[in-house]
Amino acid sequence: MKGTAFVIASVALGAMVVVRASHSEPNRPVPSLDEHISQAIEVDQPGARVYWRIDRLEVHKSATRRTYDAKPASHLIISAPDVTVFLDASLILDGTAATEPAISAKAEATGLRIVGNRSGAMPIIRGYAGAIYGPAADRVTVSRVSIDRCYGPGIVLGDDAIVDDVRVYRASGNGVELGRLSSAERVVVHNARGRGISLGERSHVGWSDVSGHASEGILVGAGGTVVESRSSNGKAGIVLGRGSLARSVVVVSNVDDGIIASYSCLVTSSVAEMNGGNGIVVDDGSIVESSVANDNGNAGVVSGKGCVLRGLTARTNVHAGFLVGAGSRLIDSTASNGFVGVRTLSSAVVLDGVTSHGNAYGISAPTPIESGTTFSRNTQGVYLPAGSE
Repeated sequence: MKGTAFVIASVALGAMVVVRASHSEPNRPVPSLDEHISQAIEVDQPGARVYWRIDRLEVHKSATRRTYDAKPASHLIISAPDVTVFLDASLILDGTAATEPAISAKAEATGLRIVGNRSGAMPIIRGYAGAIYGPAADRVTVSRVSIDRCYGPGIVLGDDAIVDDVRVYRASGNGVELGRLSSAERVVVHNARGRGISLGERSHVGWSDVSGHASEGILVGAGGTVVESRSSNGKAGIVLGRGSLARSVVVVSNVDDGIIASYSCLVTSSVAEMNGGNGIVVDDGSIVESSVANDNGNAGVVSGKGCVLRGLTARTNVHAGFLVGAGSRLIDSTASNGFVGVRTLSSAVVLDGVTSHGNAYGISAPTPIESGTTFSRNTQGVYLPAGSE
């Protein structure tokens, strides 16, 4: 009997050892969620590397690895700093009926990196209630990702964010929304139900294309820059905060104004055409140079006080080629084939080397026109309001 009892006890102990060993095995698949309650997988290990593949999700930290089932509508919660999430090129994250974003970043997730394959196909995130959401997370980088038909915003991040080579299609909110000191380059946003790309102060947008947006196409806060980018077929085109720069941008066929700039901005080498409102509107102390504003529904270029408008072309605008504010200078510019070529709003305006031709009225001004302005082929020549002599 004693021998039999000893054998049974030994077998039981061995079974316990096997069970414990299987639970400590680093490569053993771990159920990622309760089938009926949650789809969340939280990563709370600083510096972890996460590999999201077609059928599984692996979390690596030092010499350990945990593997989760990548079930439909699974979503990540990052709550530790310096985590890197790698998305397979062939991955399609389908979050149909999901109530959470595909990837959420808490405030602790500073330095998070979310990256797709460097070349070839991009991983696709679709059907989630937002794709990547972390408004309180700073220094987050997202690159080489495609987002399609999310029932929420595309990407929302905090300050010092970088979004590079990203596609966002049909977002039910803003396409890309970043905090101050952020950068968005090579970003495409089509058919966002909010803004296309919206960045905070001293941020940068470059080589990007936004269309079909329900609000502003591209917006940057004070001291921002927008270069080599396009905004079309939306509500408003590009909006610049105080002291910002727009260089080599194109705004076409927006419902409202094309470019709207706050105080002391520079708009250069840009095109604003076929917008429903004005082509380019700048506030006091701004400069607009070497740009084109044609076929807009109101005026081509509208300036505030003390602006410099130089080397501009405004053709076939419905109301006026140029509306020039008090104390401003319009230099070496041409207005043609509209109703009024140039309308000045104050006697302090300087017109230097301005050509106005093919308009119903060449120039409308409260005082006689200064020398150096040329006129030709105007339907009724120069129009001066009564009492302006």
